[in-house]
Amino acid sequence: MLKKGFFINRIPVLIIDDDPNIIKLIAESFKHDFSVHFATSGAAGLDLAISKKPDVILLDVKLPDVHGYELIRQLKNNPQTHDIPVMFVSSMCSVNEQEVGFKIGAIDYVVKPIEIPLLKMRVRTHAKIRQQALMLEQLAATDSLTNIANRRKFDEVLSHELDRARREKTSLSLLFIDVDNFKAYNDNYGHGKGDECLVAVSKLFKQTVHRPGDFLARIGGEEFAIILSDTNETGACKLCDDIKQGLQDLCLPHEYSDVAQHVTVSIGVTVVEGENHAQDAKQVCAWADSALYYVKENGRSGYSVFRHSK
Repeated sequence: MLKKGFFINRIPVLIIDDDPNIIKLIAESFKHDFSVHFATSGAAGLDLAISKKPDVILLDVKLPDVHGYELIRQLKNNPQTHDIPVMFVSSMCSVNEQEVGFKIGAIDYVVKPIEIPLLKMRVRTHAKIRQQALMLEQLAATDSLTNIANRRKFDEVLSHELDRARREKTSLSLLFIDVDNFKAYNDNYGHGKGDECLVAVSKLFKQTVHRPGDFLARIGGEEFAIILSDTNETGACKLCDDIKQGLQDLCLPHEYSDVAQHVTVSIGVTVVEGENHAQDAKQVCAWADSALYYVKENGRSGYSVFRHSK
């Protein structure tokens, strides 16, 4: 007997259908090639789509609590599920019904009774296309040298996190980080060593920024940014101290630096909270950049917090 949440470790597929016979038919037929999750209502299906993140959703048009057309709209409007391919599996076989299904976002429409071999082929094809799309999306959002997020991804995440902080009335801290005297490092050690330095520094940042909600990106040549969700000034400054200590322990030689014999960084910090939630991403970046500029103009190898005028 199938139990709710049943799965085999293969390509993840979510079935949303209130007919136990359909669920059993697909689950049993798919068990050697797919990881099958199922729900018998729209609400449960939406929850599973968010938690399991399947490669393909097989959705019935008629459900006990919500129409399939409405559920696909909810899936497409949710940032956590909007890119999951949805295939309608329905006994409603008119051309008009199928046309509506495609118009509202389905990538396929399968008419009952189900031909299992054809359904398998379609699911595999859509799962493969999704995986390729996710891979391309990841490549487009990743810095090729350090393998962390790039400027494009940073802009996207900062905008999203500012919206979330504003909505949930939580604080957010942004750090702009610049490797001190990096031009002198490149000029004297060579660009190959310069790349190795940036990789080493980024690895240290990754080890230091370890909370799931925090975000690290390389936003320029020797420039990095860290977004700290739900973090006030105290938490941001603690991270700055950890980074400074980490670099001191790492002790990458830099005899051409004018502040130390090892690689150091300057950090500009801004904290978004209270009335500052009204500001957009561009303004928040300007605040962090202003704090960074202050550090660089006053000796480097330290950090400064942007102070908002009262």
